[in-house]
Amino acid sequence: MDKLLGRMWFQLLLFSLLFILGQGNKINYCVASKAKSCTECIRVSSSCTFCTDENFKGSRCDLENNLRNSGCQNNIKVKSGELLITKDFKIDTSLKKAQVSPQHISLKLRPDEEVNITMQLFEPFESPVDLYILMDFSNSMSDDLNNLKQMGQNLANFLRELTDDYTIGFGKFVDKVIAPQTDMRPVKLQQPWTDADPPFSFKNVIRLTNDINKFSQELMKERISGNLDAPEGGFDAILQTAVCKENIGWRNDSTHILVFSTESAFHYEADGANVLAGILRKNDEKCHLTQAGIYTFDTRQDYPSVPTLVRLLKQSDIIPIFAVTNHSYDYYEKLHKYFQLSEIGKLQEDSSNIVELIRVAFESIRSKVEIPVYNIPKAMKTDITSLNAEKTESGSFRIVRDKVVNFNVNLKAEHFADQHVCDLPEDERKGIIHIKPSFSDKMEIDASILCDTCSCEKNQEVKSSKCSYNGNFVCGLCVCNPGWRGDECSCSPSSFPDTEACIKPGDKVSCSGKGECLCGICQCDSDGRYEGQYCEFDNLQCPRTSGFLCNDRGRCYMGQCVCEAGWEGDSCECPTSNETCVSSNGLICDGRGRCECG
Repeated sequence: MDKLLGRMWFQLLLFSLLFILGQGNKINYCVASKAKSCTECIRVSSSCTFCTDENFKGSRCDLENNLRNSGCQNNIKVKSGELLITKDFKIDTSLKKAQVSPQHISLKLRPDEEVNITMQLFEPFESPVDLYILMDFSNSMSDDLNNLKQMGQNLANFLRELTDDYTIGFGKFVDKVIAPQTDMRPVKLQQPWTDADPPFSFKNVIRLTNDINKFSQELMKERISGNLDAPEGGFDAILQTAVCKENIGWRNDSTHILVFSTESAFHYEADGANVLAGILRKNDEKCHLTQAGIYTFDTRQDYPSVPTLVRLLKQSDIIPIFAVTNHSYDYYEKLHKYFQLSEIGKLQEDSSNIVELIRVAFESIRSKVEIPVYNIPKAMKTDITSLNAEKTESGSFRIVRDKVVNFNVNLKAEHFADQHVCDLPEDERKGIIHIKPSFSDKMEIDASILCDTCSCEKNQEVKSSKCSYNGNFVCGLCVCNPGWRGDECSCSPSSFPDTEACIKPGDKVSCSGKGECLCGICQCDSDGRYEGQYCEFDNLQCPRTSGFLCNDRGRCYMGQCVCEAGWEGDSCECPTSNETCVSSNGLICDGRGRCECG
């Protein structure tokens, strides 16, 4: 009889709790966390409060109002995080300079919190430009070189149309000077072809300069070179142009354009190890140019990989334009898609259309902006969106120059399946995040995750009489030693073999076959997948959005999604805010409708 009454009381208590939590079709995120300690509770959400009253019954981790209404007198709660704009020079549209606002933010986030920061970006119609031409100098490009020599003035005229503040430079490449890439016979090392220079890997011929006459004069002195196999060593050259900033002459406040011209495919990482016998060393991503501009590590290390080039060009704000002939176009069409911001154009066989190709590609580049994010701590994730700038397939944004464009920077703590974000090392929970739009200054966010602990956990009663000497009394409740259960640690499962209270009406097995009955209470399988009085709920069966359980904006609890603050819906698919429904005139749905699900 006592067992039956106890079972009925437990069911009534559970029903009452779910009724309170379910008012308005909303489940309490604090209770759903099933926090086992005070610190776990306050790390669930800044709105979660832990009751430390000794005789309190019910869920100790709850909303403050719920605890107060349930008679809790003593509780522990933490404050929300904080955001402080520490540097914000307003954008001046009269300046011929790309600008971003604000410039610096201090941010402290709770594990459950997320913030939306408005970042303003201004790209002037006219801005400084650095144009570096990197050309394949293998023998098959001889007619292309001759045409380029005649186009110096055309290039200058093109640049003057873009801006009064420009520089132009030139580099050349062939391949690693070793077999089988290069003919190593002494006579061929002197002159691989008639009227040709000795073979080389890469040379920075003309440092970026605004003296177009000097550029033209130096270019006229150049002669073609040569190698053996069809793929060229252009990746070595691209990497050096990215990491040798001083040698090449890239300026800080200019648009960096790299024109890569070739008619051949490319060697990439591992070709140096597998084809060029003996070159096993991975590319060190460092500058190795002599004062004369010659790359000296071609036979000491491998070619770089595609991801390496994408990363280094992005870090140096260099935008590649691949000017290639029909023979190799398919290779570079695939390659350029790895870069968020790049262009590709088809060269005529003699490169006679290179100036027009650069013009078209540059106009396309000027209509887009890339906004990469660097140095994101492991504990955080970011997302950048915009209501007035279309996002392209590659991830860049289409913008209108000479207008201020607003972007939304969303930042929140990461959720990990196997650990709480506060269990990460401190250096993985904080850092200075750099958001650097192409052509512009950067915005810095000094961000950290706040991970408080409850002071009452430091003052626990060890082997407390309140816990039958089988556990410690901590923050108002007993934490039992292994082998003991119950509010007062007075039950040993070995002395309480009865499993009747753990069998769901209509079932024959205890805990739905997904847990163990200990002291009359189901202990569901430890992986956390199952829960409920009889372990009858599967936490992988809640509604999904785009394949994500509870839209990755909540957690599955007792068969339904418990949404984080700011989200609602069966699968937490709807933002509670109507920000995304506000049109440019400030009206919701342009005053012609209502906002539903964002």
